[in-house]
Amino acid sequence: MEIFDLNTAFEMVDNDKDLLQILFDGFLKEAPFDEEHLFELIEKNENEEAAHYVHRVKGAARQLAAKALAAKGQELEDIFRGKAQGDSTKTAQEFCTLYKETYKVLEEERNKL
Repeated sequence: MEIFDLNTAFEMVDNDKDLLQILFDGFLKEAPFDEEHLFELIEKNENEEAAHYVHRVKGAARQLAAKALAAKGQELEDIFRGKAQGDSTKTAQEFCTLYKETYKVLEEERNKL
């Protein structure tokens, strides 16, 4: 699954470059994801709070057509909410790795606009 689909991102905002830049900035600057915070929530077994935290990032990823991060976020959120079985720590590590990769790609794409 691809990290980011620029064509889909543009389609989702009706080819509005300014709006896409706002979405990029929101993801990159306004609500940064803190991996340590996520693992603290996991350690404290605060699954509902962890699900909420991941949900925010997943939603932002979906708005930007960052498909891989959105999919992994959904998987992790489902584990936290008890809708799916899985190792939350392992899946969270995968999510964090994808977040870092996605962040770099989105930052590069934002700078090209």
